[in-house]
Amino acid sequence: MAAISSSEQFTSPDPPATVRSKALDWFKSYTYKIEADEPSRLVVYTGSQAKMRLLGGAFIAASSLPTRTTVDFAPSGAGTAVTVSAQDSVGLGVKTGMKGRYER
Repeated sequence: MAAISSSEQFTSPDPPATVRSKALDWFKSYTYKIEADEPSRLVVYTGSQAKMRLLGGAFIAASSLPTRTTVDFAPSGAGTAVTVSAQDSVGLGVKTGMKGRYER
């Protein structure tokens, strides 16, 4: 089944290092694992595959849904061009009824 995903682009007035720091601060309210931490890219997994499989996607908190988020940032003029892409990291399995939960 196709991944449930969303992507947004924007420009921040902050330098890339500050954007990276703010992104990491945002993830602190979740259980997360950093897959890649590079000068222009941050890849973070949140949620719990095991919890979703044991309890079911319909019965766990939306913050526990397994997600892979990529934050790309590059200097752009006086600020930073930022692209944030998030997608489910369920892998194999049925995602019936979960798209709305991921979108929220």
